[in-house]
Amino acid sequence: MVVLSFLYSVFQYTFALLLIFLLEAMVGIMSFLYEPHVADELNLNLNKTFIDNYKVDDSKTRAIDQMQIEVVFREGIERITAVNEFLWLDPLHVSFGL
Repeated sequence: MVVLSFLYSVFQYTFALLLIFLLEAMVGIMSFLYEPHVADELNLNLNKTFIDNYKVDDSKTRAIDQMQIEVVFREGIERITAVNEFLWLDPLHVSFGL
């Protein structure tokens, strides 16, 4: 009886691990498949959203400024040239958290 109980517990544990691994694999595959779609949406709408909301709502302005800080200071020196692509970038009005 003890052996059957132990084997049943091992089976439950194995099944749970298998289920978790399958779910993780599904999420990975879905993220790979949807990445181009998300990238296209961001390229189309991100600048427009920032332009429409910057200096309109203080909380959104602070969030945009924080994003600028992360892009410029955490992504590395090679990403600084990419900052010029951002239409909402206004270096005169960004404190960079200092």
